[in-house]
Amino acid sequence: MRHDDYPIPKSKAAWYAIWIGPLIALALYAPTLGGTFLSDDFLVNTMLHHGASPTVNWSEVFADFTRAWAGLDDAHLYRPLVSVSFALTITIGGFDPFPFHVTNVIAHILSTLACALLCASCSPRRASLAAGLGGLVFAMHPIAAEPVCWIASRTAGLQVVFATASMACFARHLRSGGRGSMASAIAFFATALLCKESAVLVPFSCVALDLLVRGRRAPGRLRLHAPMFAMLAAYFGLRLVVLGTLIGGEDQETLIHGNLAGNLRDKFAILLAPVGNSLPEPFGFICGGLVLIGAAALVLPGFRRRESRLFAVLGIAWIALYFAPTFRLTVNPQNLGGSRMVYGAVVIFAIYVSALAARTALGRRLVVGTALLLVGLLCLGGARMVQYRLAYEDMRHLQTSLAERARVATAERPLAFVSVTPPALGIPFLNCNALYPLAEIPITEVDTPSVSLGFVSQPVKLSKSLFFDLGCVRAMREQGAWLLDWIKHVPPRTPQFELRPAFRDNPQLPGLTRKEDSSWFLVDAAVDPWDVEVIEVEVEGPCTGGRLEWLYTSTQATALQNVQEYSNVIPSPQFRDAPSFVAFGPGEKRGDKTIFHVDVSHNLTFVAVGLHARLAGVNAVLEGKGAKPVAMRLRNRVENLELPVVLRGAKTKLAATTETMRAPEMPDGTDRITLFLIGPDTTIPIRVEPGPFALSEGIQNAIAIILRSSRQKRWYFYFEANGVKSYRSRVDWVVFEN
Repeated sequence: MRHDDYPIPKSKAAWYAIWIGPLIALALYAPTLGGTFLSDDFLVNTMLHHGASPTVNWSEVFADFTRAWAGLDDAHLYRPLVSVSFALTITIGGFDPFPFHVTNVIAHILSTLACALLCASCSPRRASLAAGLGGLVFAMHPIAAEPVCWIASRTAGLQVVFATASMACFARHLRSGGRGSMASAIAFFATALLCKESAVLVPFSCVALDLLVRGRRAPGRLRLHAPMFAMLAAYFGLRLVVLGTLIGGEDQETLIHGNLAGNLRDKFAILLAPVGNSLPEPFGFICGGLVLIGAAALVLPGFRRRESRLFAVLGIAWIALYFAPTFRLTVNPQNLGGSRMVYGAVVIFAIYVSALAARTALGRRLVVGTALLLVGLLCLGGARMVQYRLAYEDMRHLQTSLAERARVATAERPLAFVSVTPPALGIPFLNCNALYPLAEIPITEVDTPSVSLGFVSQPVKLSKSLFFDLGCVRAMREQGAWLLDWIKHVPPRTPQFELRPAFRDNPQLPGLTRKEDSSWFLVDAAVDPWDVEVIEVEVEGPCTGGRLEWLYTSTQATALQNVQEYSNVIPSPQFRDAPSFVAFGPGEKRGDKTIFHVDVSHNLTFVAVGLHARLAGVNAVLEGKGAKPVAMRLRNRVENLELPVVLRGAKTKLAATTETMRAPEMPDGTDRITLFLIGPDTTIPIRVEPGPFALSEGIQNAIAIILRSSRQKRWYFYFEANGVKSYRSRVDWVVFEN
């Protein structure tokens, strides 16, 4: 292969300049090498043999070449080389987070090197300036922090490495015409496609590079670009065969907000002025302003030439094109959350700025503009990296606290993670349903029985209908589970788990007294809402139903207030959207009165009021002309539902639940039975009929994925029957096997 086949500048000055960015990238992100696992980083557990000494399960790794990534069929993602990279990291470096972070930092350094080479190829007359400036812009941009510091974001890091290398080789081919550079471009492109779907934009980027390097009227374009688009067509054919679809992306309803124009605007905002909250005000805005002013000082002088104006239009369209694969998904300009989706566009931004700067005459404007741009990026990028360092410390505190609590957990009384305080920094700290790996080998020395109930505070895909629903929490609390909330005291930074009060069997409950001639009933003494699951409402007159609202007394005032009118009694913003009342339907006739057995066990607000204020009473809003509440009574528990068979950890095949599991008979006055399967990752509600039941194929597949990622095969379950009265069984558990 000839020298011209490689995307390496011949000038010694340019050769030295291309290494400036990679060296700065190493210096900037070297502190992250001492980091920990965060959030989806724990998905590496899906690639392990879960024995006493975990090892890489290579059959699972290579299976990703013939199925959706990690077996997530509904996501339609195809990223087999990412699985291979994680498996190699574990094989070579073990389960310590250090080798994982080393790999991510190396990927960023290589991406920076490829970006510098690409910038040099696009501006050969001033290759040194273009390579140095472009490499520094890419290395220090705060958008890079997420793909570098978050191990699971290696998908973006690897894709950008190979996609940028492909474009650099293609740009060199445009200059030299060497066959080797074109072959390298195609090979790197094929590799990028196996890392992340965003690589499909590489052929279109090559068209943009062609327009930039050779101009609009260069000959032989169809023949030049045919190999890249042929590779793209082959990739789509492979996806169609393996995944049954051309495009990817699972249902991301929780990530989609606003409109497409707003999403596009936000992505341009964090690319061109990445203010975020990494620095305290007003320093963040000052540094963001420096980036914007510096870029403008380098770009605007070039607009005097018609060629540069056309390139500016091309650059904006090119960047917008890079946002296309994630057009439905949002980023957060306030905290740079989701910025990995914009990581590849930083390469185009670096080309854009360095190419126009290379067209600017040497002088004060060039020096000042470059200095402002780089100082702003360095401050913002460095501050963002520090935020991740603080998140790593939080995780260490979290693991230490969990290790202390884990000593008390048993199969009968597991740890139950109720909620995680959401971070305000846009850092993917820890998903509410991804706590369980913290209690398992190789993260800890021993396995600890645990379940996730995080769907109460954050939406979880398989538990969407249980968002803000406290029913499962009450059931596990009655079982004796250790309910853990993660609380975070600042200052000092000491996150830890907080044990919730244990279940009390048949506590003494106060009475309720009607207030004068109204629908308000006041409690006669202090009551813990955790001890109340049913409120009986006795009504005179025709009534078809209604709702119960909660009355409380705040710590600042003694006057009664209605939660319906004063939702700020609950300080947690994510809980204020929870239903603030309980609706009820048909009741039970007793003479000329109707008794309504109102199940409040699922209502989050009922308990939250008791935690943050004092539950003072209940307001009954009835449906029916002339209906009048005359009495209310508190009940400790819904009716008991007897389990037909008790399993207590019996092994059960996922595809053969009919052999061991039985649903109870439906009590009189009920119309449905629901099975609640509570696992280490999520809770799945399932409508079942009395007697033996089978799990649907979709639920079996969902559980199988969790079984691959968790050493704990233990799933807890209970049944509920609903109608005029509510019934709940005791909690039992099984050990699922594929």
